[in-house]
Amino acid sequence: MKNYLTPIFLSSLFIVILPAQDIIKQSKKDILENSLKQSIEDSKLQKDSWINSATIEATLSKEKPVTIDEDVKSKKISINIEQEIFKSGAILKTISKGKNLETLSNLSYEKSKKELLFSIYTSVITLKIIDLNLQKQQLLIENKELEVNKKLDLYYNGLEDINELDESIIELSELKNLVEDLNIEKSNTIKELKTLSQKSYKEIPLDILSNITVDEYIKNNLELQVKNLKISTV
Repeated sequence: MKNYLTPIFLSSLFIVILPAQDIIKQSKKDILENSLKQSIEDSKLQKDSWINSATIEATLSKEKPVTIDEDVKSKKISINIEQEIFKSGAILKTISKGKNLETLSNLSYEKSKKELLFSIYTSVITLKIIDLNLQKQQLLIENKELEVNKKLDLYYNGLEDINELDESIIELSELKNLVEDLNIEKSNTIKELKTLSQKSYKEIPLDILSNITVDEYIKNNLELQVKNLKISTV
Protein backbone atom coordinates (compact mmCIF):
# COMPACT_ATOMS: atom_id res chain seq x y z
CA MET A 1 0.00 0.00 0.00
CA LYS A 2 1.34 3.40 -0.95
CA ASN A 3 1.41 6.16 1.57
CA TYR A 4 -0.14 9.20 -0.07
CA LEU A 5 0.11 11.40 2.96
CA THR A 6 2.32 14.43 3.00
CA PRO A 7 5.28 13.59 5.31
CA ILE A 8 5.01 15.15 8.76
CA PHE A 9 8.15 16.41 10.45
CA LEU A 10 7.62 17.44 14.04
CA SER A 11 10.90 18.61 15.47
CA SER A 12 11.38 19.48 19.12
CA LEU A 13 13.73 22.15 17.80
CA PHE A 14 10.69 24.17 16.79
CA ILE A 15 7.84 22.64 18.76
CA VAL A 16 7.33 22.45 22.51
CA ILE A 17 4.43 20.65 24.17
CA LEU A 18 2.84 22.90 26.74
CA PRO A 19 1.01 21.56 29.81
CA ALA A 20 -2.13 19.85 28.57
CA GLN A 21 -4.87 17.58 29.74
CA ASP A 22 -4.01 14.11 30.94
CA ILE A 23 -3.96 12.10 27.72
CA ILE A 24 -1.33 9.41 28.37
CA LYS A 25 -2.79 5.95 28.90
CA GLN A 26 -2.78 4.90 32.54
CA SER A 27 -0.87 1.67 31.90
CA LYS A 28 1.89 3.65 30.20
CA LYS A 29 2.06 6.09 33.12
CA ASP A 30 2.23 3.20 35.60
CA ILE A 31 5.22 1.73 33.75
CA LEU A 32 7.02 5.07 33.77
CA GLU A 33 6.28 5.76 37.44
CA ASN A 34 7.34 2.27 38.56
CA SER A 35 10.57 2.64 36.61
CA LEU A 36 11.15 6.03 38.26
CA LYS A 37 10.58 4.61 41.76
CA GLN A 38 13.01 1.76 41.12
CA SER A 39 15.66 4.14 39.77
CA ILE A 40 15.32 6.45 42.77
CA GLU A 41 15.69 3.50 45.16
CA ASP A 42 18.82 2.43 43.29
CA SER A 43 20.23 5.97 43.57
CA LYS A 44 19.58 5.99 47.33
CA LEU A 45 21.45 2.71 47.69
CA GLN A 46 24.32 4.19 45.70
CA LYS A 47 24.32 7.34 47.85
CA ASP A 48 24.45 5.34 51.13
CA SER A 49 26.78 2.58 49.91
CA TRP A 50 29.78 4.19 51.64
CA ILE A 51 28.39 3.43 55.13
CA ASN A 52 30.14 0.46 56.71
CA SER A 53 28.20 -2.15 58.61
CA ALA A 54 27.79 -1.69 62.36
CA THR A 55 28.90 -4.28 64.92
CA ILE A 56 26.65 -4.70 67.93
CA GLU A 57 27.88 -6.61 70.98
CA ALA A 58 25.89 -7.41 74.12
CA THR A 59 26.94 -9.20 77.31
CA LEU A 60 24.98 -10.20 80.39
CA SER A 61 26.77 -11.16 83.63
CA LYS A 62 25.45 -12.29 87.00
CA GLU A 63 27.46 -12.05 90.22
CA LYS A 64 26.71 -12.85 93.87
CA PRO A 65 28.41 -10.46 96.31
CA VAL A 66 29.62 -11.79 99.62
CA THR A 67 27.50 -9.42 101.74
CA ILE A 68 24.26 -9.56 99.72
CA ASP A 69 22.05 -12.58 99.30
CA GLU A 70 20.49 -11.34 96.02
CA ASP A 71 22.24 -11.80 92.71
CA VAL A 72 23.52 -8.69 90.96
CA LYS A 73 22.98 -8.61 87.20
CA SER A 74 24.83 -6.33 84.82
CA LYS A 75 24.33 -5.71 81.07
CA LYS A 76 26.75 -4.26 78.57
CA ILE A 77 25.85 -3.27 74.99
CA SER A 78 28.30 -1.71 72.53
CA ILE A 79 27.93 -0.52 68.92
CA ASN A 80 31.03 -0.24 66.79
CA ILE A 81 31.18 1.51 63.39
CA GLU A 82 34.50 1.82 61.58
CA GLN A 83 35.12 4.23 58.72
CA GLU A 84 38.56 4.82 57.26
CA ILE A 85 39.38 8.53 57.19
CA PHE A 86 41.58 8.38 54.10
CA LYS A 87 38.54 7.33 52.02
CA SER A 88 36.63 10.55 52.74
CA GLY A 89 37.21 11.83 49.16
CA ALA A 90 35.76 8.66 47.68
CA ILE A 91 32.81 8.92 50.09
CA LEU A 92 31.97 12.44 48.91
CA LYS A 93 32.19 11.25 45.30
CA THR A 94 29.88 8.32 46.05
CA ILE A 95 27.31 10.59 47.69
CA SER A 96 27.52 13.05 44.79
CA LYS A 97 27.12 10.24 42.29
CA GLY A 98 24.04 8.97 44.12
CA LYS A 99 22.48 12.46 44.03
CA ASN A 100 23.25 12.76 40.32
CA LEU A 101 21.66 9.38 39.67
CA GLU A 102 18.48 10.54 41.42
CA THR A 103 18.40 13.71 39.30
CA LEU A 104 19.09 11.59 36.22
CA SER A 105 16.16 9.33 37.11
CA ASN A 106 13.78 12.28 37.31
CA LEU A 107 15.06 13.77 34.05
CA SER A 108 14.78 10.41 32.27
CA TYR A 109 11.20 10.10 33.54
CA GLU A 110 10.28 13.54 32.20
CA LYS A 111 12.05 12.77 28.91
CA SER A 112 10.16 9.50 28.46
CA LYS A 113 6.86 11.20 29.28
CA LYS A 114 7.50 13.93 26.72
CA GLU A 115 8.43 11.32 24.12
CA LEU A 116 5.09 9.62 24.74
CA LEU A 117 3.27 12.92 24.36
CA PHE A 118 5.23 13.64 21.21
CA SER A 119 4.16 10.29 19.72
CA ILE A 120 0.55 10.96 20.69
CA TYR A 121 0.46 14.39 19.05
CA THR A 122 2.24 13.07 15.96
CA SER A 123 -0.53 10.46 15.58
CA VAL A 124 -3.22 13.08 16.16
CA ILE A 125 -1.77 15.37 13.49
CA THR A 126 -1.45 12.44 11.09
CA LEU A 127 -5.12 11.53 11.63
CA LYS A 128 -6.29 15.10 11.13
CA ILE A 129 -4.35 15.30 7.85
CA ILE A 130 -5.91 12.00 6.75
CA ASP A 131 -9.36 13.44 7.44
CA LEU A 132 -8.54 16.48 5.33
CA ASN A 133 -7.27 14.26 2.52
CA LEU A 134 -10.42 12.15 2.70
CA GLN A 135 -12.53 15.27 2.34
CA LYS A 136 -10.40 16.36 -0.58
CA GLN A 137 -10.67 12.94 -2.24
CA GLN A 138 -14.44 12.93 -1.85
CA LEU A 139 -14.66 16.24 -3.74
CA LEU A 140 -12.33 14.93 -6.45
CA ILE A 141 -14.43 11.77 -6.78
CA GLU A 142 -17.63 13.79 -7.11
CA ASN A 143 -16.05 15.97 -9.80
CA LYS A 144 -14.67 12.94 -11.63
CA GLU A 145 -18.08 11.22 -11.53
CA LEU A 146 -19.62 14.29 -13.16
CA GLU A 147 -16.88 14.17 -15.78
CA VAL A 148 -17.46 10.46 -16.46
CA ASN A 149 -21.23 10.97 -16.80
CA LYS A 150 -20.65 13.86 -19.17
CA LYS A 151 -18.27 11.80 -21.32
CA LEU A 152 -20.73 8.90 -21.31
CA ASP A 153 -23.40 11.16 -22.78
CA LEU A 154 -20.95 12.46 -25.36
CA TYR A 155 -19.83 8.93 -26.21
CA TYR A 156 -23.42 7.66 -26.66
CA ASN A 157 -24.04 10.61 -28.94
CA GLY A 158 -20.92 9.88 -30.96
CA LEU A 159 -19.16 12.98 -29.76
CA GLU A 160 -16.52 11.37 -27.50
CA ASP A 161 -13.80 8.86 -28.20
CA ILE A 162 -13.94 5.62 -26.17
CA ASN A 163 -10.32 6.07 -25.09
CA GLU A 164 -11.14 9.40 -23.46
CA LEU A 165 -14.03 7.79 -21.59
CA ASP A 166 -11.90 4.82 -20.47
CA GLU A 167 -9.21 7.16 -19.20
CA SER A 168 -11.71 9.07 -17.03
CA ILE A 169 -13.17 5.81 -15.66
CA ILE A 170 -9.67 4.61 -14.72
CA GLU A 171 -8.92 7.92 -13.00
CA LEU A 172 -12.16 7.62 -11.02
CA SER A 173 -11.20 4.11 -9.94
CA GLU A 174 -7.77 5.33 -8.81
CA LEU A 175 -9.36 8.07 -6.72
CA LYS A 176 -11.60 5.53 -5.00
CA ASN A 177 -8.65 3.21 -4.38
CA LEU A 178 -6.81 6.09 -2.75
CA VAL A 179 -9.73 6.56 -0.35
CA GLU A 180 -9.43 2.91 0.65
CA ASP A 181 -5.70 3.37 1.27
CA LEU A 182 -6.34 6.43 3.37
CA ASN A 183 -8.94 4.59 5.46
CA ILE A 184 -6.48 1.74 6.06
CA GLU A 185 -3.83 4.26 7.08
CA LYS A 186 -6.34 5.92 9.39
CA SER A 187 -7.35 2.63 10.99
CA ASN A 188 -3.72 1.65 11.67
CA THR A 189 -2.89 5.06 13.14
CA ILE A 190 -5.95 4.93 15.42
CA LYS A 191 -4.85 1.51 16.68
CA GLU A 192 -1.39 2.89 17.40
CA LEU A 193 -2.86 5.89 19.23
CA LYS A 194 -5.00 3.62 21.40
CA THR A 195 -1.85 1.99 22.76
CA LEU A 196 -0.64 5.42 23.94
CA SER A 197 -3.77 7.31 24.97
CA GLN A 198 -7.24 6.63 26.32
CA LYS A 199 -8.70 9.51 24.31
CA SER A 200 -9.92 9.75 20.74
CA TYR A 201 -7.84 11.89 18.41
CA LYS A 202 -10.84 14.20 18.05
CA GLU A 203 -10.72 14.87 21.81
CA ILE A 204 -7.07 15.88 21.82
CA PRO A 205 -6.53 19.57 21.00
CA LEU A 206 -3.45 20.79 19.18
CA ASP A 207 -3.36 24.28 20.66
CA ILE A 208 -0.82 23.06 23.22
CA LEU A 209 1.96 23.18 20.61
CA SER A 210 4.08 26.30 20.53
CA ASN A 211 7.15 27.48 18.60
CA ILE A 212 10.41 27.91 20.50
CA THR A 213 13.79 29.40 19.62
CA VAL A 214 17.01 27.44 19.22
CA ASP A 215 18.37 28.96 22.45
CA GLU A 216 15.26 27.87 24.37
CA TYR A 217 15.57 24.42 22.86
CA ILE A 218 19.20 24.05 24.00
CA LYS A 219 18.44 25.42 27.47
CA ASN A 220 15.46 23.14 28.12
CA ASN A 221 16.49 20.09 26.13
CA LEU A 222 16.07 17.10 28.44
CA GLU A 223 18.09 14.80 26.22
CA LEU A 224 21.15 17.04 26.52
CA GLN A 225 20.68 17.27 30.30
CA VAL A 226 20.43 13.49 30.57
CA LYS A 227 23.59 13.00 28.49
CA ASN A 228 25.53 15.48 30.63
CA LEU A 229 24.43 13.79 33.85
CA LYS A 230 25.31 10.35 32.51
CA ILE A 231 28.84 11.60 31.88
CA SER A 232 29.11 12.97 35.45
CA THR A 233 27.95 9.67 37.00
CA VAL A 234 30.61 7.57 35.31
